Amino acid sequence: MDFDRHRACIVHLVCACLHLVSTTVIRVLATKDDTPISAYDNYVNKDFFAYTDWKIYCYANATRNYSKFNENNKAPGYCPDSTKLFFVERGDNAFETPVNILGLALAFTSVSAFVHFISAVLCKLYPEKYTLEIDSTLRFTLDYAISAPVMLALINIVFGANSVSGVIASPIVLNIALVLASLLLNYAINHGNSKDSSRVYYFIFFAALCILYILTLVPTFIAVGNVAKLAPDGVLIFMVGFLFAFTSFVVPYGLELYKLKYAYFVAYAALSLNAKAILHSFLAISVLQQAKLYNNSFVNVSGTGQDPPKDMTTQEAEAYIIVFVTPVIGFLLYLFLKKYYDPLSGSKSAVHFSSLMRQLIL
Repeated sequence: MDFDRHRACIVHLVCACLHLVSTTVIRVLATKDDTPISAYDNYVNKDFFAYTDWKIYCYANATRNYSKFNENNKAPGYCPDSTKLFFVERGDNAFETPVNILGLALAFTSVSAFVHFISAVLCKLYPEKYTLEIDSTLRFTLDYAISAPVMLALINIVFGANSVSGVIASPIVLNIALVLASLLLNYAINHGNSKDSSRVYYFIFFAALCILYILTLVPTFIAVGNVAKLAPDGVLIFMVGFLFAFTSFVVPYGLELYKLKYAYFVAYAALSLNAKAILHSFLAISVLQQAKLYNNSFVNVSGTGQDPPKDMTTQEAEAYIIVFVTPVIGFLLYLFLKKYYDPLSGSKSAVHFSSLMRQLIL
Protein backbone atom coordinates (compact mmCIF):
# COMPACT_ATOMS: atom_id res chain seq x y z
CA MET A 1 0.00 0.00 0.00
CA ASP A 2 1.23 3.49 -0.88
CA PHE A 3 2.14 5.53 2.18
CA ASP A 4 2.60 9.28 1.73
CA ARG A 5 5.05 10.30 4.46
CA HIS A 6 4.50 14.02 3.86
CA ARG A 7 0.80 13.73 4.64
CA ALA A 8 1.55 11.50 7.63
CA CYS A 9 3.87 14.16 9.04
CA ILE A 10 1.16 16.81 8.74
CA VAL A 11 -1.48 14.65 10.46
CA HIS A 12 0.93 13.89 13.30
CA LEU A 13 1.85 17.57 13.71
CA VAL A 14 -1.81 18.64 13.76
CA CYS A 15 -2.60 16.02 16.41
CA ALA A 16 0.48 16.94 18.47
CA CYS A 17 -0.58 20.59 18.50
CA LEU A 18 -4.19 19.79 19.47
CA HIS A 19 -3.01 17.58 22.33
CA LEU A 20 -0.68 20.33 23.54
CA VAL A 21 -3.53 22.85 23.45
CA SER A 22 -5.66 20.48 25.54
CA THR A 23 -2.80 20.03 28.01
CA THR A 24 -2.29 23.78 28.33
CA VAL A 25 -5.98 24.54 28.82
CA ILE A 26 -6.46 21.96 31.58
CA ARG A 27 -3.28 23.20 33.31
CA VAL A 28 -4.43 26.82 33.26
CA LEU A 29 -7.97 26.05 34.42
CA ALA A 30 -6.75 23.83 37.24
CA THR A 31 -4.31 26.32 38.73
CA LYS A 32 -6.13 29.60 38.24
CA ASP A 33 -6.89 31.61 41.38
CA ASP A 34 -3.52 30.42 42.76
CA THR A 35 -4.86 26.93 43.40
CA PRO A 36 -1.96 24.66 44.42
CA ILE A 37 -1.42 21.44 42.47
CA SER A 38 -1.69 19.55 45.78
CA ALA A 39 -5.41 20.39 45.77
CA TYR A 40 -5.85 17.51 43.34
CA ASP A 41 -4.18 14.86 45.48
CA ASN A 42 -6.17 11.66 45.95
CA TYR A 43 -5.37 8.50 47.84
CA VAL A 44 -5.41 4.84 46.75
CA ASN A 45 -6.65 2.12 49.09
CA LYS A 46 -4.26 -0.72 49.85
CA ASP A 47 -7.04 -3.28 49.48
CA PHE A 48 -7.15 -5.09 46.13
CA PHE A 49 -10.92 -4.66 45.75
CA ALA A 50 -12.29 -1.60 47.48
CA TYR A 51 -14.74 1.06 46.42
CA THR A 52 -15.16 4.44 48.03
CA ASP A 53 -18.61 5.99 47.81
CA TRP A 54 -18.82 9.63 46.84
CA LYS A 55 -19.28 11.99 49.73
CA ILE A 56 -22.02 14.45 48.86
CA TYR A 57 -22.95 17.57 50.81
CA CYS A 58 -25.93 19.79 50.11
CA TYR A 59 -25.97 23.57 50.44
CA ALA A 60 -28.99 25.20 52.07
CA ASN A 61 -29.57 28.78 50.96
CA ALA A 62 -31.70 29.58 53.99
CA THR A 63 -29.08 28.66 56.60
CA ARG A 64 -26.00 29.04 54.36
CA ASN A 65 -24.45 25.81 55.53
CA TYR A 66 -23.70 22.33 54.20
CA SER A 67 -25.21 19.06 55.40
CA LYS A 68 -24.58 15.47 54.40
CA PHE A 69 -26.77 14.29 51.56
CA ASN A 70 -29.64 12.09 52.73
CA GLU A 71 -30.64 9.75 49.91
CA ASN A 72 -33.80 8.81 51.81
CA ASN A 73 -35.07 12.39 51.74
CA LYS A 74 -37.62 12.43 48.91
CA ALA A 75 -38.93 15.94 49.58
CA PRO A 76 -39.50 18.02 46.42
CA GLY A 77 -36.59 20.35 45.72
CA TYR A 78 -34.26 18.66 48.19
CA CYS A 79 -30.58 19.02 47.29
CA PRO A 80 -30.72 19.92 43.57
CA ASP A 81 -27.60 19.23 41.54
CA SER A 82 -26.59 22.90 41.54
CA THR A 83 -26.16 22.81 45.35
CA LYS A 84 -24.13 19.59 45.56
CA LEU A 85 -20.50 19.31 46.54
CA PHE A 86 -19.11 15.84 45.81
CA PHE A 87 -15.72 14.19 46.25
CA VAL A 88 -14.01 10.89 47.00
CA GLU A 89 -12.77 10.86 50.58
CA ARG A 90 -9.54 9.25 51.70
CA GLY A 91 -10.08 5.73 53.06
CA ASP A 92 -8.76 4.41 56.36
CA ASN A 93 -6.47 1.92 54.62
CA ALA A 94 -4.88 4.22 52.05
CA PHE A 95 -1.29 4.48 50.88
CA GLU A 96 0.55 7.42 52.38
CA THR A 97 1.69 8.77 49.01
CA PRO A 98 -1.14 10.54 47.15
CA VAL A 99 -1.88 10.30 43.42
CA ASN A 100 -2.45 13.65 41.76
CA ILE A 101 -5.35 13.58 39.30
CA LEU A 102 -4.19 16.78 37.60
CA GLY A 103 -0.82 15.15 36.97
CA LEU A 104 -2.56 12.14 35.42
CA ALA A 105 -4.74 14.42 33.26
CA LEU A 106 -1.67 16.25 31.98
CA ALA A 107 0.22 12.99 31.47
CA PHE A 108 -2.09 11.22 29.05
CA THR A 109 -2.35 14.18 26.66
CA SER A 110 1.36 15.00 26.97
CA VAL A 111 2.30 11.41 26.10
CA SER A 112 0.07 11.49 23.02
CA ALA A 113 1.47 14.87 21.95
CA PHE A 114 5.04 13.59 22.39
CA VAL A 115 4.44 10.40 20.37
CA HIS A 116 2.74 12.33 17.56
CA PHE A 117 5.65 14.78 17.49
CA ILE A 118 8.24 11.98 17.45
CA SER A 119 6.32 10.23 14.67
CA ALA A 120 6.28 13.45 12.64
CA VAL A 121 10.03 13.92 13.10
CA LEU A 122 10.84 10.31 12.20
CA CYS A 123 8.72 10.25 9.05
CA LYS A 124 10.29 13.56 7.99
CA LEU A 125 13.91 12.59 8.68
CA TYR A 126 13.73 8.95 7.58
CA PRO A 127 11.01 8.78 4.93
CA GLU A 128 12.35 5.60 3.35
CA LYS A 129 12.59 3.71 6.62
CA TYR A 130 9.41 5.02 8.24
CA THR A 131 6.81 2.38 7.37
CA LEU A 132 3.17 1.85 8.28
CA GLU A 133 4.23 -0.96 10.60
CA ILE A 134 6.55 1.40 12.51
CA ASP A 135 3.80 4.03 12.70
CA SER A 136 1.26 1.51 13.99
CA THR A 137 3.74 0.14 16.53
CA LEU A 138 4.53 3.62 17.87
CA ARG A 139 0.81 4.38 18.10
CA PHE A 140 -0.04 1.30 20.11
CA THR A 141 3.05 0.69 22.25
CA LEU A 142 4.13 4.25 23.06
CA ASP A 143 0.87 6.21 22.86
CA TYR A 144 -2.15 4.01 23.60
CA ALA A 145 -0.33 1.54 25.84
CA ILE A 146 0.66 4.45 28.12
CA SER A 147 -2.08 7.07 27.72
CA ALA A 148 -5.04 4.66 27.90
CA PRO A 149 -3.96 3.03 31.22
CA VAL A 150 -3.32 6.48 32.70
CA MET A 151 -6.80 7.59 31.62
CA LEU A 152 -8.30 4.44 33.14
CA ALA A 153 -6.48 4.99 36.45
CA LEU A 154 -7.71 8.58 36.54
CA ILE A 155 -11.33 7.62 35.89
CA ASN A 156 -11.18 4.91 38.56
CA ILE A 157 -9.81 7.36 41.13
CA VAL A 158 -12.49 9.94 40.33
CA PHE A 159 -15.33 7.42 40.49
CA GLY A 160 -14.20 5.69 43.68
CA ALA A 161 -12.56 2.54 42.30
CA ASN A 162 -9.47 3.86 44.05
CA SER A 163 -8.00 0.51 45.05
CA VAL A 164 -5.10 -1.62 43.83
CA SER A 165 -7.35 -3.36 41.28
CA GLY A 166 -8.67 -0.11 39.78
CA VAL A 167 -5.60 2.12 39.87
CA ILE A 168 -2.73 -0.35 39.48
CA ALA A 169 -3.79 -3.83 38.29
CA SER A 170 -6.34 -2.87 35.62
CA PRO A 171 -4.10 -0.23 33.97
CA ILE A 172 -1.19 -2.70 33.88
CA VAL A 173 -3.37 -5.39 32.29
CA LEU A 174 -4.65 -2.83 29.77
CA ASN A 175 -1.06 -1.87 28.95
CA ILE A 176 -0.19 -5.52 28.28
CA ALA A 177 -3.34 -6.02 26.18
CA LEU A 178 -2.50 -3.03 23.97
CA VAL A 179 1.08 -4.19 23.42
CA LEU A 180 -0.22 -7.67 22.50
CA ALA A 181 -2.77 -6.05 20.17
CA SER A 182 0.05 -4.29 18.33
CA LEU A 183 2.06 -7.49 18.00
CA LEU A 184 -0.99 -9.40 16.74
CA LEU A 185 -1.89 -6.79 14.12
CA ASN A 186 1.65 -6.49 12.79
CA TYR A 187 2.11 -10.26 12.66
CA ALA A 188 -1.24 -10.83 10.94
CA ILE A 189 -0.58 -8.19 8.28
CA ASN A 190 2.97 -9.41 7.60
CA HIS A 191 2.19 -13.14 7.57
CA GLY A 192 -1.53 -13.39 6.91
CA ASN A 193 -3.36 -14.31 3.75
CA SER A 194 -7.01 -13.76 2.96
CA LYS A 195 -7.39 -17.50 2.29
CA ASP A 196 -5.20 -18.63 5.16
CA SER A 197 -6.91 -20.69 7.86
CA SER A 198 -4.70 -18.95 10.43
CA ARG A 199 -7.06 -15.98 10.24
CA VAL A 200 -9.36 -17.95 12.54
CA TYR A 201 -6.63 -17.99 15.15
CA TYR A 202 -6.08 -14.23 14.73
CA PHE A 203 -9.70 -13.57 15.59
CA ILE A 204 -9.64 -16.00 18.50
CA PHE A 205 -6.71 -14.00 19.84
CA PHE A 206 -8.62 -10.79 19.08
CA ALA A 207 -11.66 -12.07 21.00
CA ALA A 208 -9.40 -12.97 23.93
CA LEU A 209 -7.97 -9.43 23.91
CA CYS A 210 -11.50 -7.98 23.91
CA ILE A 211 -12.41 -10.14 26.93
CA LEU A 212 -9.21 -8.99 28.66
CA TYR A 213 -10.16 -5.38 27.92
CA ILE A 214 -13.64 -5.87 29.38
CA LEU A 215 -12.10 -7.36 32.53
CA THR A 216 -9.94 -4.25 32.98
CA LEU A 217 -13.17 -2.20 33.11
CA VAL A 218 -14.83 -4.30 35.82
CA PRO A 219 -13.69 -2.00 38.68
CA THR A 220 -14.87 0.98 36.63
CA PHE A 221 -18.34 -0.47 36.00
CA ILE A 222 -18.78 -1.37 39.67
CA ALA A 223 -17.68 2.10 40.77
CA VAL A 224 -19.99 3.79 38.27
CA GLY A 225 -22.81 1.60 39.54
CA ASN A 226 -22.16 2.87 43.05
CA VAL A 227 -21.93 6.48 41.92
CA ALA A 228 -25.08 6.20 39.79
CA LYS A 229 -27.19 6.17 42.95
CA LEU A 230 -25.99 9.62 43.98
CA ALA A 231 -24.35 11.42 41.07
CA PRO A 232 -25.96 14.18 39.04
CA ASP A 233 -27.26 12.98 35.67
CA GLY A 234 -24.65 15.05 33.84
CA VAL A 235 -21.84 13.06 35.44
CA LEU A 236 -23.27 9.77 34.21
CA ILE A 237 -23.80 11.16 30.71
CA PHE A 238 -20.13 12.10 30.62
CA MET A 239 -19.11 8.66 31.86
CA VAL A 240 -21.13 6.79 29.27
CA GLY A 241 -19.83 9.10 26.53
CA PHE A 242 -16.26 8.60 27.64
CA LEU A 243 -16.57 4.79 27.77
CA PHE A 244 -17.97 4.77 24.22
CA ALA A 245 -15.13 7.01 23.02
CA PHE A 246 -12.57 4.97 24.97
CA THR A 247 -13.81 1.71 23.41
CA SER A 248 -14.26 3.03 19.86
CA PHE A 249 -10.68 2.08 18.93
CA VAL A 250 -11.76 -1.56 18.76
CA VAL A 251 -13.66 -0.83 15.51
CA PRO A 252 -10.77 0.32 13.23
CA TYR A 253 -8.48 -2.25 14.86
CA GLY A 254 -10.90 -5.10 14.14
CA LEU A 255 -11.37 -3.92 10.55
CA GLU A 256 -7.61 -3.72 9.97
CA LEU A 257 -7.22 -7.22 11.35
CA TYR A 258 -10.01 -8.43 9.06
CA LYS A 259 -8.60 -6.71 5.98
CA LEU A 260 -5.01 -7.64 6.89
CA LYS A 261 -3.80 -4.14 6.09
CA TYR A 262 -3.26 -0.78 7.78
CA ALA A 263 -6.25 1.19 6.55
CA TYR A 264 -7.36 3.70 9.22
CA PHE A 265 -4.50 6.09 9.88
CA VAL A 266 -6.69 9.22 10.18
CA ALA A 267 -9.52 7.45 12.05
CA TYR A 268 -7.20 6.49 14.91
CA ALA A 269 -6.04 10.11 15.22
CA ALA A 270 -9.60 11.48 15.36
CA LEU A 271 -10.81 8.87 17.86
CA SER A 272 -7.83 9.52 20.13
CA LEU A 273 -8.57 13.24 20.18
CA ASN A 274 -12.26 12.58 20.87
CA ALA A 275 -11.65 10.41 23.92
CA LYS A 276 -9.20 12.86 25.48
CA ALA A 277 -11.39 15.88 24.71
CA ILE A 278 -14.43 14.34 26.41
CA LEU A 279 -12.48 13.31 29.50
CA HIS A 280 -10.71 16.69 29.76
CA SER A 281 -14.04 18.51 29.41
CA PHE A 282 -15.51 16.48 32.25
CA LEU A 283 -12.49 17.18 34.44
CA ALA A 284 -12.37 20.88 33.59
CA ILE A 285 -16.00 21.76 34.28
CA SER A 286 -16.67 19.42 37.17
CA VAL A 287 -14.08 17.25 38.92
CA LEU A 288 -11.18 19.70 39.14
CA GLN A 289 -13.46 22.46 40.37
CA GLN A 290 -14.88 20.21 43.06
CA ALA A 291 -11.38 19.22 44.16
CA LYS A 292 -10.49 22.90 44.50
CA LEU A 293 -13.48 23.61 46.67
CA TYR A 294 -13.03 20.71 49.03
CA ASN A 295 -9.28 20.18 49.28
CA ASN A 296 -8.48 23.85 49.68
CA SER A 297 -11.18 24.38 52.27
CA PHE A 298 -12.77 27.05 50.08
CA VAL A 299 -15.91 25.43 51.46
CA ASN A 300 -15.91 24.30 55.08
CA VAL A 301 -18.54 21.57 55.03
CA SER A 302 -18.84 21.59 58.81
CA GLY A 303 -19.19 25.36 59.20
CA THR A 304 -22.01 27.83 58.82
CA GLY A 305 -22.35 31.05 56.86
CA GLN A 306 -20.62 29.46 53.87
CA ASP A 307 -20.90 30.45 50.22
CA PRO A 308 -22.63 28.01 47.85
CA PRO A 309 -20.54 25.76 45.57
CA LYS A 310 -21.08 28.11 42.61
CA ASP A 311 -22.95 25.47 40.62
CA MET A 312 -19.82 23.39 40.04
CA THR A 313 -21.64 20.13 39.34
CA THR A 314 -21.94 19.03 35.75
CA GLN A 315 -25.36 19.95 34.46
CA GLU A 316 -27.28 17.58 32.23
CA ALA A 317 -27.58 19.96 29.25
CA GLU A 318 -23.91 20.88 29.54
CA ALA A 319 -22.89 17.22 29.45
CA TYR A 320 -25.14 16.39 26.51
CA ILE A 321 -23.71 19.28 24.50
CA ILE A 322 -20.08 18.27 25.09
CA VAL A 323 -20.60 14.50 24.73
CA PHE A 324 -22.45 14.92 21.43
CA VAL A 325 -20.70 17.97 19.99
CA THR A 326 -17.16 16.69 20.62
CA PRO A 327 -17.56 13.64 18.33
CA VAL A 328 -19.15 15.89 15.68
CA ILE A 329 -16.12 18.19 15.77
CA GLY A 330 -13.89 15.12 15.74
CA PHE A 331 -15.76 13.77 12.70
CA LEU A 332 -15.35 17.07 10.86
CA LEU A 333 -11.64 17.01 11.65
CA TYR A 334 -11.54 13.43 10.40
CA LEU A 335 -13.23 14.43 7.11
CA PHE A 336 -10.81 17.36 6.69
CA LEU A 337 -7.70 15.25 7.27
CA LYS A 338 -9.12 12.34 5.30
CA LYS A 339 -9.79 14.55 2.26
CA TYR A 340 -6.57 16.53 2.24
CA TYR A 341 -3.96 14.64 4.24
CA ASP A 342 -4.77 10.93 4.44
CA PRO A 343 -1.37 9.27 3.87
CA LEU A 344 -3.09 6.09 2.67
CA SER A 345 -5.15 7.82 -0.02
CA GLY A 346 -3.97 8.08 -3.58
CA SER A 347 -6.33 10.99 -4.16
CA LYS A 348 -5.01 14.09 -5.89
CA SER A 349 -7.06 16.26 -3.52
CA ALA A 350 -4.24 16.49 -1.01
CA VAL A 351 -2.64 19.94 -0.94
CA HIS A 352 -0.02 21.67 1.11
CA PHE A 353 -1.45 23.33 4.22
CA SER A 354 -0.26 26.79 3.16
CA SER A 355 -1.98 26.40 -0.23
CA LEU A 356 -5.18 25.30 1.45
CA MET A 357 -5.17 28.34 3.75
CA ARG A 358 -4.71 30.65 0.75
CA GLN A 359 -7.66 28.96 -0.97
CA LEU A 360 -9.86 29.40 2.09
CA ILE A 361 -8.90 33.04 2.57
CA LEU A 362 -9.26 33.98 -1.08
